[in-house]
Amino acid sequence: MEDNKQAKELPSVSLLEKIEYGFGGMFKTGLGGYIANLYWMFFLTDVVGISTVLAATAKTAVTFIKLALMMFTGALVDGTNFKTGRYRTWILIGDIVMFIMGGLLFLKYDYKSQVGYIVVLLIIYAIQIMGYNVSWTSARAVVGLMAVNTTDSVGLTAAASVGSHAAGVVYGVLVAFAMKAAANTSNQYMFAAYIMGVIYLIGTAVMWNLTKKYELGDNVKYKAAQKQEKIPFKDMLIVFKGPGKWLFLSSSIMNIASGMQSVLLVYYTRYILQNDLMLGYGVTASSISAVLAALISPKLCAKFSKKGVYAFSMFSGAISYAAYYFIGSNGYLYILIRVIYQFCATPVATAMVSMANDVADYHEMRGAKSAKAFSQSMLGVTIRVGSLISTAAASFGLAAIGYTAGVQPTGDILNAIILMMSFVPAAAYALGGLLILFYKVDEKELEEYKMSKVA
Repeated sequence: MEDNKQAKELPSVSLLEKIEYGFGGMFKTGLGGYIANLYWMFFLTDVVGISTVLAATAKTAVTFIKLALMMFTGALVDGTNFKTGRYRTWILIGDIVMFIMGGLLFLKYDYKSQVGYIVVLLIIYAIQIMGYNVSWTSARAVVGLMAVNTTDSVGLTAAASVGSHAAGVVYGVLVAFAMKAAANTSNQYMFAAYIMGVIYLIGTAVMWNLTKKYELGDNVKYKAAQKQEKIPFKDMLIVFKGPGKWLFLSSSIMNIASGMQSVLLVYYTRYILQNDLMLGYGVTASSISAVLAALISPKLCAKFSKKGVYAFSMFSGAISYAAYYFIGSNGYLYILIRVIYQFCATPVATAMVSMANDVADYHEMRGAKSAKAFSQSMLGVTIRVGSLISTAAASFGLAAIGYTAGVQPTGDILNAIILMMSFVPAAAYALGGLLILFYKVDEKELEEYKMSKVA
């Protein structure tokens, strides 16, 4: 009884720990993925000399690989056990793999066959993706061990969101430094990737040390942290029942909207706004807005509930997207809308990650095992499903409206681009908002259950 009382009086997750989690988690993981996502296609065509068609095929294949591997990442994490801790060990393994393979993605060498060269890089990319997946999933799932109340849970996911967007803010500076430092090397992009990799490996060390307290320490907050049992696959699949199906379905639709914007932004800023610089300005301004929004997300979730914040973000996102249709070529209004959109929509990232953990705990409260990693990986699957659908929709949509590279678009084509950039994503956001209304979890009841587990 005394031990239980002492455990219940353990302090909440400290501000320093939240900062450590934000830097060691999503800042590190986000930074590690930037250079591969943004430069690989250009590297293949303009640096290595791969044909555009083959490079585009490889880039499409990567999208399928990301989706396929994420589908069983959570099952891999929840189905294993380590004496050094389940999540913290997978974070370490994933980050080391991501560091090594992230540089090899840009390995330039003399090849006899373009296809053979692409196959080698695709194998490297697949391994890098798997490293990213297990690190990302485990970092998200560890929130369930660190937090015994909604405030801490939302606070940690908000810290992750801040870290993720902070990576976007500083990425431009870091990549400029890395490229300059490796400018005179034969494998410039590979060495630049490794220079940046050293930075996020520091975050790995921070995360490894932080999670020791929660997975191996004497005063752990969950019995599950003391004895981490392997999760039966049937218990993992339960996350698709009840509230889980509405969360995952809504998230998939939301990411379709976000993905379409990312594909079309370059065309929108070049041909509609007629200013290529607006793309960079918009990313920087919206990233700063996102950091500010992430900081206040915990208070919003505490006051209006995670579901309430999620729904508001979806409907405000729909309005913001629709507004693109009415601004014409005004670049300043475009940036203003991006800032408003990001400020209103960012809290959904904080809410949904915490809600994915809630889905796992909701079913545990009803007799199943809490498959947090699997639930988080399914959230990752929704991101990749949305990306896959939106990439195809935007790409084939451009072809369908008659867009031809290097030819000035006609008025009809420009109007079609605006429609795809505005009302199509707006409709997806609105539908996602309606679906999340069916998500039913009593957050107070769930929090009481979590507190009852404190050992």
